[in-house]
Amino acid sequence: MFTKVELTFSRYLDLELLEKGITFWITRVHTQIRLKRSKGWTRPLEAIVDTGSPISVVPQKMWEEIETKPLAEDIMRGIVPKEECFFPVKIAELNGFLMDPKQESQPITFLSYLAPTDKIPLILGVESLLSKCTLYINFLQQKGYIEF
Repeated sequence: MFTKVELTFSRYLDLELLEKGITFWITRVHTQIRLKRSKGWTRPLEAIVDTGSPISVVPQKMWEEIETKPLAEDIMRGIVPKEECFFPVKIAELNGFLMDPKQESQPITFLSYLAPTDKIPLILGVESLLSKCTLYINFLQQKGYIEF
């Protein structure tokens, strides 16, 4: 049996580019996730679905409240290859399930970076999470789903 979790979209203007006379829309794809705690699950958390991120990333305030199985320490690198843009992270196994207002997926164990800051959003990346599903995104109609 397959579970299809609907995705949501947000779209807003980049105000810095607008000041320069350039109209540039930023579109994000979102889902809700609940993460395993020592007793029960978190409330539904808004997460960005990011096919450009090789791994999921959880902000510090969130991961301090959930069950994690630390595996190693690593360095998170972004698109800018400068050392001052790197920051240390822990890599851990987490458990969670995706949901929309109508249904939820089965619990999934996945790898994630545990960020040392809250200045980043909750990101669901490819390895061991999105790689376990079918992802459908139609930006023209702003519709999408994840199917497990």
